[in-house]
Amino acid sequence: IIVSLSINLTLFGVAVVYLLLASENLHQLVKNAGKDISFCIWILIIAAVLCPPSMLGTPSDMSLVAVGAIVSTSAACIIIVANAVMDSADAPPAQPPPLDAINSFMAFGTICFAFGGHPIFLTL
Repeated sequence: IIVSLSINLTLFGVAVVYLLLASENLHQLVKNAGKDISFCIWILIIAAVLCPPSMLGTPSDMSLVAVGAIVSTSAACIIIVANAVMDSADAPPAQPPPLDAINSFMAFGTICFAFGGHPIFLTL
């Protein structure tokens, strides 16, 4: 019971962080494009879009979700590599952020949340 509770709380926390991150990214993207939709509205929109697929019963029911994940990840990788190649000529040399306690904890927290979905892999 304790392990199950811990896994469920971790997965809930990871989902909340990703929901906030996606909402902030879309808010900034749309704001830069000229339309200002509230960050709070974006949270509701993303939650409404992601709620139906989360109610699917088994991984075999999620084949369309997997195809969507493959397509969106591939598109993101292509766009990122293309922009990196185009920007490489004009970009100044990269300067790493200063090493201090806050940056260290931020990096550690990002890594923890990036791998936060690992308990579900055993189920899949």
